[in-house]
Amino acid sequence: MRPEDHEQSLQLRNGG
Repeated sequence: MRPEDHEQSLQLRNGG
């Protein structure tokens, strides 16, 4: 798992 993937997940969670 890359850090970029984690950042994307955080953004999605924040948006949702």
